[in-house]
Amino acid sequence: MKIRKMSQALDIYLFLLFFISIVLTFISFSFFFNFERKFFYSFTIFLICVLPFYIYVRKRIFSLFIDPFCSAVRGVNNFFKRQYLPEPLKISGAPEIKEFVSHINRLMLELQAYRGFQINKIVDENNKAKTLVDIIPDAALLAGEKNELIYFNERAKILLKLNAALPLPQCVGEAVFSDKISDILSGQEDSKAAEIEADLGNKGIKIYFVIKKKFSIPSLKKEGFALIIRDITKEKKFEAAKDDFFHMITHDMRAPLSTIEGYCEMLFRKTPKTEEGEKYFQKIFYSSRKLKGMIEDILNYRKLKEKKAIISLDYIDPCEIIKSVIDEHTPMASARNINIFSSCAVGKERLYADRSLLERAVSNLVSNAVKFTPSSGNVELSYKRESGFGIFSVKDEGPGIPEDKKNLIFEKYISYDDEKNRGFGLGLALCRLVAEIHGGKIEVKSEIGKGSEFLIYIPDKNKENL
Repeated sequence: MKIRKMSQALDIYLFLLFFISIVLTFISFSFFFNFERKFFYSFTIFLICVLPFYIYVRKRIFSLFIDPFCSAVRGVNNFFKRQYLPEPLKISGAPEIKEFVSHINRLMLELQAYRGFQINKIVDENNKAKTLVDIIPDAALLAGEKNELIYFNERAKILLKLNAALPLPQCVGEAVFSDKISDILSGQEDSKAAEIEADLGNKGIKIYFVIKKKFSIPSLKKEGFALIIRDITKEKKFEAAKDDFFHMITHDMRAPLSTIEGYCEMLFRKTPKTEEGEKYFQKIFYSSRKLKGMIEDILNYRKLKEKKAIISLDYIDPCEIIKSVIDEHTPMASARNINIFSSCAVGKERLYADRSLLERAVSNLVSNAVKFTPSSGNVELSYKRESGFGIFSVKDEGPGIPEDKKNLIFEKYISYDDEKNRGFGLGLALCRLVAEIHGGKIEVKSEIGKGSEFLIYIPDKNKENL
């Protein structure tokens, strides 16, 4: 539109220029020749000669520059509207304009080819993604930021009895999933997971793991989330069978271990006392206590997890627990030149809790601290009251725990890297259960290269408040 107006303005400008030149010429001739008839005839002849020249100049300017340029602009506008080039632009006009239009043609053809390649690539990737989603055994759904369904596989359609016309969770026709999915969608977290136990009638009771994960496509300015529903019934049965096996094995190990401890104690009393002999016996006693503690961890973990453990609550001295744990681990720590210490004074504090479970939890923390602390390092134990909690602290000088692993270490049998001695077994998982069974919690503060501090929070309540 702007080019057209410019060409029209140029046309008017040329005409005015020609007209003004004629008028000025006529006035000048009239002034010198006093309007003689001879001049009139001469001027008429001048007009007749100049007018074709004007028409020729105008035509040449438009045919060589203005018209080809306007045609090229219209072609480019049509290309961007239609997103394809039906035919190359006509090459005409001055040599410079021809070269310019030729470059425009080449550029548009390359853009068209690149766009076609990108579209084919996107379609290909889209087909691959759909195929992958369709063949997985899990139910998979993709939804937009307003919970509208974008895509779902056949498994999700059958399992959830989906109505694609409605948004989540209204589109879920299977009642046993509807409420749980609604709870998962209600949160603002980027990632959320839950387990659903569903009675599917003739299919029996199934256990499903549901996870929501947000996604974002910056190029399309589009956000949404993926919902994956996996049948973990077999995994749960296998885990239960594994726990039963471990429980049976560990239960049967208690009797022979007690026999070993008894005979070692008898040998220690009857053999002559030597410094080297006492050193060996201390290692045997420490290892047997450690093995016994591991057996107790497995048995206690299952009981606490299933809420079958008998909790013996009473008033205890937290500092006595700390002293007992230090005495238990000092022999092995001293062998590695590790100093275990505490400033907690016995007889000045009391806490209403299960001594046996709490001592086991603190002992597990100290065992890990000694394992991770390098030779000549320190492990510090402390107890304090703060904000209605009694807080046990175990601080080491180990390598530290990465920020993204701090929550994982409280799961069973977690090892957060491939280095030696970085596995946590059941110890920290049991510590968390002990804290939670008392109505408390466990936290970890850690900095890479500077060590870690584990904190067990136990509500500071008395018997009457429980």
